[in-house]
Amino acid sequence: MTALGCGGNGEPPSGEDADQPSAAAPEFTAPIVFQRFANTGATPTIPGFYGGADIWIMEGDGSSVRLVRKGVPQHLDHPSLTSDLKNVVYAEFTDAEAGVEAGARIFREDLATGEREVLREVESCAVHHASISPITRQLVYARNCPEGDGFNKGLILELSDRRQIDASNTTTLAVGNGVGLGRAVLFQAEDEPENGERRMEIAIIRFDGYGQGTYTALTDRNHRHRRPAVSPDGQTIAWQTNQTGPTDDVFLADIDGSNQRRLTMSDANDGHPWFSRDGRWIVFESDRSGNWEIWKIEIESGQVVQLTDDPAYVSTRPRW
Repeated sequence: MTALGCGGNGEPPSGEDADQPSAAAPEFTAPIVFQRFANTGATPTIPGFYGGADIWIMEGDGSSVRLVRKGVPQHLDHPSLTSDLKNVVYAEFTDAEAGVEAGARIFREDLATGEREVLREVESCAVHHASISPITRQLVYARNCPEGDGFNKGLILELSDRRQIDASNTTTLAVGNGVGLGRAVLFQAEDEPENGERRMEIAIIRFDGYGQGTYTALTDRNHRHRRPAVSPDGQTIAWQTNQTGPTDDVFLADIDGSNQRRLTMSDANDGHPWFSRDGRWIVFESDRSGNWEIWKIEIESGQVVQLTDDPAYVSTRPRW
């Protein structure tokens, strides 16, 4: 499948911003990329959206924390690492104050040199929420294009020859946060709210040779099941859910949705899970310390480790 770890598709851009971090970067063995917002203490007008975000990186044990790219006045969103650990892929929204419906392009940035290029863009549309599959190295991203007063939300799965399949054509549900599984995509699907409560499920669509898809729900749709991830061996999924109470936890299940079990056990909000590259750990965001920070948990033992601890920032959306 498409390998997004071998450099750019053409000449690198020039004239990068002078106030960006130095290209001199430590060598990472198991890096984690994540977003950071300045912690102003204000409640966001859009839940979870605090304004302009920056991209940061650290070693898998929480050491060597450094800024990759400063976003303000832009908003940098949902970073992913390429398979060779040399590049970070993220969306850049043109106007942080305009929120998630502002136009966006997906960039790839070289972690050693700071050079970056536009990886994907669609005229008059926002492309964002990019993810790189730990199994197939496929790129999946959201594509939102204005249509009347709202947005037509697409979830784009790219195949090995860069052909694109839009998962939203296969279901009437709103779809997002996808991960590629070859000729299938794992994602969250959202139904109309009921009594003011959002209802989401985790699902897989498997596509045939003609782009027709078979939809399979892996969870119920009575709660907010969202932000799925898949293990590097393709056998286990993780996701964020409120099915155990008023706060969110991280759950695990087999790839077919069976053997569901709770992984995190705090009374706080735990979410945005992602597997380590050896499949032993889950990295996630949590407000269990009183501030949104990055944590990890060993799947077998349940050992929990806090990786960031800086109240000057809101640290979220980690990926290994």
